[in-house]
Amino acid sequence: MAVQFRISVSHRPPATVLKLAGELDLATVGLLGKALTEQLRSGRTTLVVDTSSLGFCDLTGLDALLEGRAAAESAGGSLRLSGVHGALARVIEVTRLYDELRTHGPDLRHDADDLTPAYH
Repeated sequence: MAVQFRISVSHRPPATVLKLAGELDLATVGLLGKALTEQLRSGRTTLVVDTSSLGFCDLTGLDALLEGRAAAESAGGSLRLSGVHGALARVIEVTRLYDELRTHGPDLRHDADDLTPAYH
C-alpha cells in the first residue's frame, strides 16, 4: 500500500507556504521539486516549507529541499523550513544543515511571519 504524500500551497504575503504531509522519499520527491519549480516560475520566491505534518524524510527529500533552497536563492528569494520534527530534524542535526535550511521548530507558529530560528 502506497503512503500518501500531499502538498498544499497557501499564499501568505510576503511568503508562499507549502505544507507537506506524508512521506518525502525517492518515490515522492519529484512532486516536491515540481511544486517548488511552479512557485518560483510564478514569481513566488519567498518560500516556507511547513514540515509539521511530514511523517518521514530520507536523504533524497533532504537533497530536494537543499536544491529548492538553491533555486529560490538563485531567483533572488529564500526557502525556509517550518515545523521541523522527527526523522527530518534528526537528519538535519546529524548533517549539521540547520543553518543552510534555516529551520524552525514545531514549537513555533507555522506561518510566514514567524521565522524565528529554532536551532542556534
